[in-house]
Amino acid sequence: MPNSVFGSKGTKSFLVHLFTQVSFLVITAFNLDRFLAFQQPMDYYNILSKRLVYIVCMMLWIFAIVLSYIRDCLMSSDRVCNRYSQMEITNPVNYIFFFIFLLNLLMIGYNLYFIRFKLGPVDFYKTRSATNTFRKVSVMSGTFLMGYLPMIVWSFCHNYIVDTPADTAFRFAVGLGQYANYLMDPIWYVLRFRECKYQLKLLLYTCKKDKQEDIMRSRTEHFATFSIEKYMR
Repeated sequence: MPNSVFGSKGTKSFLVHLFTQVSFLVITAFNLDRFLAFQQPMDYYNILSKRLVYIVCMMLWIFAIVLSYIRDCLMSSDRVCNRYSQMEITNPVNYIFFFIFLLNLLMIGYNLYFIRFKLGPVDFYKTRSATNTFRKVSVMSGTFLMGYLPMIVWSFCHNYIVDTPADTAFRFAVGLGQYANYLMDPIWYVLRFRECKYQLKLLLYTCKKDKQEDIMRSRTEHFATFSIEKYMR
């Protein structure tokens, strides 16, 4: 990102916005993944593949870069962006992310409702599994969206509260939420995916071959059991 457009401080701000928006879009993809899995499980898992996941991740990054550039460009005084300066008050990127935010709320609400009331657990193991899933979805998605909420509010209010104590408070909340969200991303991934936990354990016990063998044995047993249960449904 050239300094002539945003300046050194602007470049840092752009990167913070970029990482935050990538995190936001990734969480949205997680919620959409669960939503589709609950709505149309057979059709969804038939089309799901590694290649599709890679394509979606690449599209999320491209989408985040484009939106971050447009958003910062609309708030920049550089000549490259002057023709957009009149759009600052009605920045379309704010409405796009507000719409995505609302979609997240709807998908999270449906996912939690489905997990809590529609799974119909039969035995203790399934009840405990559903409870753990409910907690994970609530904590991960809920925490991130609450951290992103100040940015949504500030994006619509900052033109009306400039240079006021409320503006300072909102800026602090927005910055805190942005940094906290993308710093917490690796933790969310580890909590959500069992494979991440196994890989992290292998990394921690790099010098202990016997411990690594135990971890790999546990990993093989877990995924073998998962595959058997999946095909017995």
